[in-house]
Amino acid sequence: MRSAMNIIVAVCLLLVVQSASLAQGAEEDLEGMITVNGKIPGQPGIRLRLQAGGVTIEEIWPRDGKFAFPRLRPSRYTIVADAPGFETANQTVDLPWERFVVIDLIPQQNAAGHAEVATLEDLKIPESARRQFAAGKKKLVENRCAEAMDHLRKAIHAYGEYGDAHRAMGECYTRMDQLEAAEQEFKRALEKPHLPDLHLQLGKIYAYQNNEALLARQIELFVAEEKPSPFRDQMQRLLERHRKE
Repeated sequence: MRSAMNIIVAVCLLLVVQSASLAQGAEEDLEGMITVNGKIPGQPGIRLRLQAGGVTIEEIWPRDGKFAFPRLRPSRYTIVADAPGFETANQTVDLPWERFVVIDLIPQQNAAGHAEVATLEDLKIPESARRQFAAGKKKLVENRCAEAMDHLRKAIHAYGEYGDAHRAMGECYTRMDQLEAAEQEFKRALEKPHLPDLHLQLGKIYAYQNNEALLARQIELFVAEEKPSPFRDQMQRLLERHRKE
């Protein structure tokens, strides 16, 4: 069982953002998905609060794990997610660059009625690796990548096939502008069970490297793996536009 809050945030890089629209402050939709240990939850009672400058501007109770805050001005927002028996999750989002968010809620320790369903892959992970991963993710959320990397390396040393740890390493390397190292970590994470948005994390690396072909391929894989949603449809349209050029 994971012993600390683990917020998996997937940031989707848009291929086409019109600079004129940004200058005019065009409104954008902020969409996302809530998971519990990587799975879409079925229980009700999850509350999301959208905050700007520490003030709650909208509050919703999403259904089926998906949510949307429509027609927002470009700005920095914070999404606060809470539910009975779960750790409170806080995620900062920069709109329009981040327009799709995945928030993973972690059950509180000793919380009644919220037992985790472990996958076969989860059962292979030693407890020592889990502890190091949880500590590393906490440092990553705090944007303390140097400290996070130390814990994540120990987690991978304890269990080399730890896909979530490789993904977190990739996120750290991306923030540290070590793109080749980030690419390798994301590729290792993709070899294990993963959320579709991981392809967009790798695609972002290729976007930074101006490699349009590899970026398009990762978006194509995301579209193939992601369940139907407005954001998936948008990515599909971008792919079709790219193929026509």
